[in-house]
Amino acid sequence: HTRSYLVTGVQTCAFRSLVRVSQVIANENGNVIKLDHNQFFTTNRSAAVELRITMEAFGTDHKNRIVKALEEAGYTPNIVRPNL
Repeated sequence: HTRSYLVTGVQTCAFRSLVRVSQVIANENGNVIKLDHNQFFTTNRSAAVELRITMEAFGTDHKNRIVKALEEAGYTPNIVRPNL
């Protein structure tokens, strides 16, 4: 049984950011189902971008492992609680 989670605030260098973040999630057997790439997060578009990632994980423990892997890779993920 999978659940979807929104992770936001993954600030990173713009160059190859999508590939690197996606690879971290894939290495943990997560699945990216939606990704928003905001280059206008800062005034220096080449320095950082904000990624809003909707991903699937096999429950809370699996999601937490993915978030930890993102942190260990140098990213700053924030979990966004859905408004149901």
